[in-house]
Amino acid sequence: MIKRGWFVIPILCSMSSVAEEANVPASTQAAYNSIALWVGSGTTNQDWLEGSNASFFEVEGGYLYSSNVLVNINYSAQFFHPDSYTVRVDRALLSAGYRYALHEKLDVYAFYGLGGFREEERQKSTDTKLNSEKGLLRGGKVGFHYFATDKLSVQIEGEFTRSDWVDEDNAKVSVAYQWGERFGSSAFYKYRDAGKDYINEAGISLKWVY
Repeated sequence: MIKRGWFVIPILCSMSSVAEEANVPASTQAAYNSIALWVGSGTTNQDWLEGSNASFFEVEGGYLYSSNVLVNINYSAQFFHPDSYTVRVDRALLSAGYRYALHEKLDVYAFYGLGGFREEERQKSTDTKLNSEKGLLRGGKVGFHYFATDKLSVQIEGEFTRSDWVDEDNAKVSVAYQWGERFGSSAFYKYRDAGKDYINEAGISLKWVY
């Protein structure tokens, strides 16, 4: 009987999580229970990588485990295009977080995660690999969601990542609109601060809510 009882524990935990999630407003669930594709571009400052074009895409999956506990997995690829070579940086991060409702329309949340990165430089004319490195990635973020209406929301977020290649402190502002129960989109501006270097970025995202 004791051995069989162990099978009940994960079931009860799952039922508790579902029950708690049912009490969370639909607009809040849409902000956290989703898979999103972010696409953007910008430019570096002149002293960093020759003031080159910088583009990126990012795939992010979020899960509202309970009314407050969050899980997030993130993969991004960033591309720099100086005159004679290209730089690609891949990052993957698995994070756990917590949200707190300051008001029925205002959430604050925080994440911390671990993962890895890979950086590669290639000559444009010959596609010869010039440099490559990989290592541990650490990152965290704190942000606010303001739910103006059931469909319209504003997000303000501060984020940091630490790696052997570059340390970044980022700020992002985005405006999102939920077109239906499952589909949403947003436009955003992001400032990436890499010490004395920086990138100004803007882009859009598409989101599917599950």
